[in-house]
Amino acid sequence: GWDVSQLASALDAQGILVSLGSACSSMKGEPDPVLAAMGLPEAVYSSSIRVSFCDVMQERDVAALAEGLQSAIRA
Repeated sequence: GWDVSQLASALDAQGILVSLGSACSSMKGEPDPVLAAMGLPEAVYSSSIRVSFCDVMQERDVAALAEGLQSAIRA
């Protein structure tokens, strides 16, 4: 997996805000219990990001997220 802190920072530099882990664990600094309970390996849930969507988002916002992720991953 990636260094999720670096990935989040790269997205932030593009104006895209994400969180690390699930909402249940974001402030605890512990492994994500929700993703672990889904049976995912630790390498997956320890390198996860959370993206929130809302009713005012438009297709261009989702496209910007996809482009931002591709750009950050390639960097």
